[in-house]
Amino acid sequence: MKILCINTAFSVASLALKTENGEDFLTLDANAKSSEKVLPAIDDILQKNGISIGEIDIVSVVVGPGSFTGVRIGAALVKGFCVAVPHLKVVAVNSLDLMAFDFACFHAPSKNFCAIQNALGGRFFVREYASDATPLGQAKLVCELPTETKVGLKPEALSEADVFVDCAPTALLQYSLALIEANAFVDAKTFAPVYLRLSQAEENLQKKEENAEN
Repeated sequence: MKILCINTAFSVASLALKTENGEDFLTLDANAKSSEKVLPAIDDILQKNGISIGEIDIVSVVVGPGSFTGVRIGAALVKGFCVAVPHLKVVAVNSLDLMAFDFACFHAPSKNFCAIQNALGGRFFVREYASDATPLGQAKLVCELPTETKVGLKPEALSEADVFVDCAPTALLQYSLALIEANAFVDAKTFAPVYLRLSQAEENLQKKEENAEN
């Protein structure tokens, strides 16, 4: 079984590839021109391992919340792959769940915690978890953070975070394998990114419309 994992939701993009011959990982700075970087990087990791996208059996993709551009790119790539390779199965990874999995695996927390991401404008994407990374409620967009231990992303370096995880491609692969084992596949035609808020452009337009009405 050949599995390709893609995370473009964070400022550092991650790729993981698992084949019968082993595992391979790649990270790249996705802050600038991510649309130009990710597809060539996927081509590189596939060519390095001597396989084509048509030989992949399962693709795992992080669907957000996170970077609007990155999340859209990841989802669009996977949908395109599924058109070209009809047998592909898809796993959709929530980025906060991935952070919680990383924290639980490598820090072994003894109490509840929450994963947080910077949503800009003094807001945060948040989801609370039990110590074993089981979600406690839905992901939310908030201005005030819970009191539980707050797990943030290293690249974001949020001052509000108590602990940081990097969600390396190894963690991405491990979590993807757990979802695959749980048979947590999604419909390749209908799965959608998780945004939780409007894009900055959409928010600016909304403000202009509200100001015009007033």
